[in-house]
Amino acid sequence: MEKIKMYDVESSNVKQIGHDGNDLYVRFKNDGVYKYMEVPENIFDGLLNAESVGQMLNKDIKRLYECERIWDDDPIYTIIVPNENKEE
Repeated sequence: MEKIKMYDVESSNVKQIGHDGNDLYVRFKNDGVYKYMEVPENIFDGLLNAESVGQMLNKDIKRLYECERIWDDDPIYTIIVPNENKEE
């Protein structure tokens, strides 16, 4: 399995997000990693640059895409990369 590139985001509940070309991965600060199936890359890009990651996740992703918890906070599955897209 190829590791998923995870990007740090500013959020009270979400630590990192990643995308593998098909699915969105969300690492929550307190609750492991979840995979949202068949989320388009443009939705991921919007989430990566959202003013409120939590609001967008709740409004545009959680209610529309199937989700499953896939692992706890285990670094063997992910690579952490800087979020260079985020405007500071």
